[in-house]
Amino acid sequence: MAEGKNEVEIIGWMTERYGDFVRYNPPLTGQTLVLWALPVVLLLLMALILWRVRAKR
Repeated sequence: MAEGKNEVEIIGWMTERYGDFVRYNPPLTGQTLVLWALPVVLLLLMALILWRVRAKR
């Protein structure tokens, strides 16, 4: 911004240089699918573990 660039240009440069991972809300692509799916997978895994532990009792 000190060089007269606007926010869109700065975000574009950072995304081009470092990839979509630098964005707070990266787009859903093949590369970022893990970022979006991991929380759901972890919750399902935790629910499965909890269910199996309770079923043994």
